[in-house]
Amino acid sequence: MIRYPITRAKLDAEITAKSATWFADTAAVVASLPATPASSDFKPLWSKVKEVYIELQHSKCCFCEKPLEGNIEQDVEHFRPKAEVRSWKKIPAELVAEGVVVNQPADGSAEDGYTQLPYHPFNYAMSCKTCNSTFKGNLFPIEGTRDSANSDSAAMDGEKPLLIYPLGSIDADPESLIEFDALSPVPKKATGYGRRRALVTISLFRLDDAKKRKSLFKARATLVRLLYAELEGVANASTAAKKAKHQKVVDLLVSPETPFSNCLRSFARLYGSDPVRAEAIADECIKFMKTKSG
Repeated sequence: MIRYPITRAKLDAEITAKSATWFADTAAVVASLPATPASSDFKPLWSKVKEVYIELQHSKCCFCEKPLEGNIEQDVEHFRPKAEVRSWKKIPAELVAEGVVVNQPADGSAEDGYTQLPYHPFNYAMSCKTCNSTFKGNLFPIEGTRDSANSDSAAMDGEKPLLIYPLGSIDADPESLIEFDALSPVPKKATGYGRRRALVTISLFRLDDAKKRKSLFKARATLVRLLYAELEGVANASTAAKKAKHQKVVDLLVSPETPFSNCLRSFARLYGSDPVRAEAIADECIKFMKTKSG
């Protein structure tokens, strides 16, 4: 995960440019909702502004950074679920061992959704179908107190969410909480709430599972191997011109536009501090490049 910086004013302006009446239309829908709305009560007006988020996120999944093509492959992810919040019934044992405690009904029942946030610009992000439909669904684990009646997603820190929101600056920068060790994401913090958030985000989306998410590991490996070659080109260039040529590719690979940029940035830092280990990881990447993605 990485942050996709944008202010609320700029995001509102881009939404309005796509659909001039969008904010008025969405306010009317929210005002007409029944006391306990179902998913079908929320008109899918988010589809009108989908392109804004695709462009902002460089056509990458907000959680796994996988590249996504066109509109069909990209889901509009409601970060806080709109109709109901499902209990996380199978919290992995390794998270419990790390001190993760999710505040949810003891009987496993669903809670009210965030009915005031279905059209909030900072409750959207573009996600791949695997992250959104297969893994997240209507989950939204928190440590604090559920604040489902709130209409301002930027004023809900008391919930202590265990997932990370990557758009704008209303949440922590994902790269301050998650970095990569070789091809696997790991918490950047040694202790505390930030570490637990990283662990839950990594676990829920299986971002470190080379078996469940083979295609992610294969794609990361391919780009890490390419980055290694270009870093070696910079280090061993015989002329300034050749060095600049390789550095240009390095800069492109670690830019926000490139898939898996958190992973690539982490590897670039490792190359600078421990080139021997970086070489070993680059060699290990070849094994992943040979695996079948299915």
